[in-house]
Amino acid sequence: MDALAVGNDAPHTAREAGRDALTSTEIASLEGEFDRAVRVGRSANPDPPPKTKKTFARQLVDRLHRRREDILRFLHDLTVPFTNNQAE
Repeated sequence: MDALAVGNDAPHTAREAGRDALTSTEIASLEGEFDRAVRVGRSANPDPPPKTKKTFARQLVDRLHRRREDILRFLHDLTVPFTNNQAE
C-alpha cells in the first residue's frame, strides 16, 4: 500500500510542476518499490500445499505481480488516473 501511495504522489507532483512525464529514474525507483513490496508479500504469504486454496492475501499479491504493467501504467502515462473511481 505504501509503495502505491508514494507512486500516486509522484505523477501529481510532476503535473503540478508542469511536466508531462516522470523521469526514467523516478519511474525505475517507484517500480523498484512496487517490486519489493510484491516480493515481501509473496514471502509473507507462501504458496499453500497442493490441493489447498490460496489465501486472499496470496491471490492479491499474485495478481499484483501478474498485472504489474497495468497497475503501474499511471507512472508511464500521466493522463492515466491512479484510480478509476472518479468519486474519490
